[in-house]
Amino acid sequence: MITTRTARVARASLPLACLVAACLGLLSQTSAPLRAEGPSVGRGTASLLDLIPPDSGLVLTVDDLRGQYKELASSRIVDALSKTSLVRDWLNSDKYQEQQDSREQVERMLQITLEEFRDDILGDAAVLSLYLPPDVADPSRARGLLVVKPRTPAKLSRLIETINEAQRSNGEIDEVALREHAGIKFSVREFADGSGRPDEAYVSFADGVFALSNSEDLIRGVIDRKSGKSAGAKPASAGAKPALERFREVDGRLPTRALARLFIDPRMVERLLRNAPSPHSAGEAAIRGYIASHDAAGAAITAGDQRISLHTAETFDARKLEVLLGREAGGAQAATIDRIPDRTLAIAALQVDLAGAYELLRRSIPESELPKVANVEAIARGLLLGHDLRTDILPKVGPLATLVVRAPAAWVPGAEAGDASRGRLPLPASLAVELGAKEVAQAIDNAFQTGLAIISLEPKHGGGKSRLVTTRVAGGEVRSLAPPVPAAYGIDRDGRRVVLGTSVEAVGEALSAKSGGPGVDRFRRVLAAESPGAQSFMCVDIAAVHAMVAAHDDAIAGRLVNGGEPKDKVRKDLAHANEVLGLFDTASWGARFEKAPASLVQEISLVPRP
Repeated sequence: MITTRTARVARASLPLACLVAACLGLLSQTSAPLRAEGPSVGRGTASLLDLIPPDSGLVLTVDDLRGQYKELASSRIVDALSKTSLVRDWLNSDKYQEQQDSREQVERMLQITLEEFRDDILGDAAVLSLYLPPDVADPSRARGLLVVKPRTPAKLSRLIETINEAQRSNGEIDEVALREHAGIKFSVREFADGSGRPDEAYVSFADGVFALSNSEDLIRGVIDRKSGKSAGAKPASAGAKPALERFREVDGRLPTRALARLFIDPRMVERLLRNAPSPHSAGEAAIRGYIASHDAAGAAITAGDQRISLHTAETFDARKLEVLLGREAGGAQAATIDRIPDRTLAIAALQVDLAGAYELLRRSIPESELPKVANVEAIARGLLLGHDLRTDILPKVGPLATLVVRAPAAWVPGAEAGDASRGRLPLPASLAVELGAKEVAQAIDNAFQTGLAIISLEPKHGGGKSRLVTTRVAGGEVRSLAPPVPAAYGIDRDGRRVVLGTSVEAVGEALSAKSGGPGVDRFRRVLAAESPGAQSFMCVDIAAVHAMVAAHDDAIAGRLVNGGEPKDKVRKDLAHANEVLGLFDTASWGARFEKAPASLVQEISLVPRP
């Protein structure tokens, strides 16, 4: 049983655990998805941002931690999590009690509770920035700056004095020197010689604003900006916007109210990459080119009673992006969801530009390697019935691609794929891609048939004696090998879709799926609610996954047993996981690209059960 003390601690600790989970990926949203709401001048961090270097490479802001934490603590998500056996077992464990004992020791030593630190020091507004001087590529020379507006400045002063005294006593710091700049006194914590740590400086202003940095120059800059004597350093490049100005533009595409925001200056990332070896592959070169095309990038986390969310926004230099892609970016249509087979657990409706992606990859290949590429393209031309891969095929593949993962028709080992190997689940999957012309379908059909024929020669597939078989279904024909391999493909009757899948049954059901239906309606509702206007969209129906696990837990546990692990333990772990899954309805991701100005807006959402 849970003691009263344990229950009280659970209420206090679970919101923090949820926030950490949100940072790691259990993410959703509390405001209108994929809609720019604009920066709010009423935020506590608005004035604090004016105090950091305008060319900070990374900025983290936290607004109203006290109020938003309280909302999360009283939310139904936290209430439901606190009642799960997984959380109850953790709260009653020895490790948790050890953690609590360590926490209490730290609180006694610092003479402040973690709740007081959260609410009275960080609760109103906090800004953390990382600054790397212009033309410097050595990350060890980066310096941090923390600026906060505590609700109770006296508690922060007492905490600083407590830490100073403790470190003076154990010899970590030699002394705390009092200095002055522009008529404002500030302190410098001077570390012992040989410690390898830069001295730390801090300043408290009359209005309660406090700044701490491991660079005395940054604190002097804060004092100058606070007094209005300096606007900070100029941009490293003539005519370039300061990073802080670009951050504010990105902020306009993020929700107005967020627990935390993170902004990154790609220019700093570019400088840090100078220390890395030159790109050894086309992919590495493409990634560097993508980073260089950015103006700024930002993210925001929101957490509330309805959902937890992560929003990201990236702005680009349109000219650099056009050079990178070899064409003007944008023009994608809105995501559409249709013709989904029954028992679908997850779907991804993606906008794909295979021609553009191939050209980007090709331009990244060293010139000395291009003859090899030309040889591969010549082979592809033969497989594709004489059609050129770059000009005839790839431009007519897409733009819509739909990936579907379904529950199996039966949970009998080997019923789907004929392979009862442990450690994996027999979840049928299929990928359907639009085709722009019937001759493209014929060319792809020939290339895939040739690929299957080559696979059939391998000894591990039927002793090298597998044969190509064609199965007729309502929507077209499916080709695979017999004995079966976990791969099949099919072309629909009109030659407008190619479907690849993990089995004949997976491809057949995807080809035969009709327009509309309950599954289509379900995912369309999620798209409309969570990511309206998204050009690419992914969603996991957590409620359906939960129901599947609940109905077939024994068979699923049998599949997951691996390496001699007892089945009972696997079932117990599966039950704990499914109990948590039962709290949520959907998890989804949506993205859209805007042309004016060039920007990419994305969101990940986790929505609880109604």
